[in-house]
This record gives sequence, C-alpha cells and structure tokens, in this order.
Amino acid sequence: MLRPSILKTWERLLHERPIAMNMAQGAGLAAIGDVVAQRIEGSSTVDLRQCAMATAAGAALSGLFVPCFYRALDAAFPGTGLRAVLSKTASDIAVQGCAVNAALLVARGARSLLPAFASASANASASA
Repeated sequence: MLRPSILKTWERLLHERPIAMNMAQGAGLAAIGDVVAQRIEGSSTVDLRQCAMATAAGAALSGLFVPCFYRALDAAFPGTGLRAVLSKTASDIAVQGCAVNAALLVARGARSLLPAFASASANASASA
C-alpha cells in the first residue's frame, strides 16, 4: 500500500505539473499493458522495441491528446446536463474509441510489416 506521504506528493505533482504527470502515468500503464499483452500472446521474452513504442504512444495520448481533447469537449458541450454528457460521451467513443484505437492498431501492424517492406525494397534494388 502506498504511504500517505507518497499519495500527497503524487496529488501535489498532478496539480503542479499535470501534463508531465499524465504523461508519466500513461507511459507506465502502456508499458505494463504491453508487457502483459506480450505474455498473453505467448512471448517468452519482452520485445523492447514494441514496448517502447507502446510507452511513447501512452505518454503522448495520456499527457497531450486526451487532456486537450477533453477540454475541447467541455468547450463544445458545456455543462453537466444529460444532453451535454451524452454528446461528450458519443464524441469520446467516436474519436478515442474508434479513431485512436484504429490508429494504434494500424501503427502496430505497420511496424510488423516494416521488415517485409525493407526486404522487398532491398530485393528490388538488387535486381535492378
């Protein structure tokens, strides 16, 4: 269990440096999530390059994109009434639930295709 002094420091830093702390939290959660995912997929070792990419994406999304996006949602749909909350929720699902997840999946898939593109390019150059 975390000691109260650690929790107070964490809370203070969240207020003093919200972007840095959100980036640190996002990076940590993404790194842990990627390691767990690799283990579930059956990998006996951790692909550090993949983990680093997930960590960077987690830091960027949690520290930069998400806070800016939520501020924009609050500006576009002010208030806490039912209509505002439903509008924010639908926008969040549409953008983060679909577009951000799709972009992350494409990025992960594209990374796995890079060696194939590199070898095909090298073969084309060698035969030319």
